[in-house]
Amino acid sequence: MAFSFLVTLREGIEMALILAILFGYLRSIDQRSQYRNIWIGVGVAATACIAIGVALEVASRELDKRLVEAFEGFAMVFAVIVLTGMAFWMRRQASGLSNNLKAQVDRALGSGSVAAIVLLAATSVGREGLETVLFLFAGSSSGASGTSFIFGGVLGFAVAAVVGVFIYTGSTRLPLKQFFTISSMVLIVLAAGLLSNSLTKFYEAALIDNLGS
Repeated sequence: MAFSFLVTLREGIEMALILAILFGYLRSIDQRSQYRNIWIGVGVAATACIAIGVALEVASRELDKRLVEAFEGFAMVFAVIVLTGMAFWMRRQASGLSNNLKAQVDRALGSGSVAAIVLLAATSVGREGLETVLFLFAGSSSGASGTSFIFGGVLGFAVAAVVGVFIYTGSTRLPLKQFFTISSMVLIVLAAGLLSNSLTKFYEAALIDNLGS
């Protein structure tokens, strides 16, 4: 439960922060009519991420035991690489995140294309969604699955949504640099655990020998 909660809380707050910046900027320039397109983009991103998650789960179930162990091991390693890299990237981008998103909104509006706003929202939120899918799949593959795992994930997103509302209404100001520093450290610790579990998966798949000896 703790694993899925921390993952969805961190990624959910990032998504909420991105949406709060987008909606807040559109409100400030009197472009509330674009809210609908932002939500369409979010829907597209959510659908794509769910599809990827389902595809990973189905693929893992269609393989025999040794191939499943190898598949899950490589999935863990891939998740560790992607998420560790993104953790450092987001920490570097924290100070300029708001300005970057606002500049992208200006370009999208300047193009006069509805698809540009939809694509902006889909890619901005979808990146975080993909990270979430990768980490949760890797976490469930390590044995952290079941009702408590699902509950932890849902709870993390719920708390993140509440935080997002507070950020949007201006009642809460999130210190971006500190948030990304702390949350990135948490993700790196979780990634280290996944990397350790991946070795177990490779051993069970007979890809490595004498684990721990």
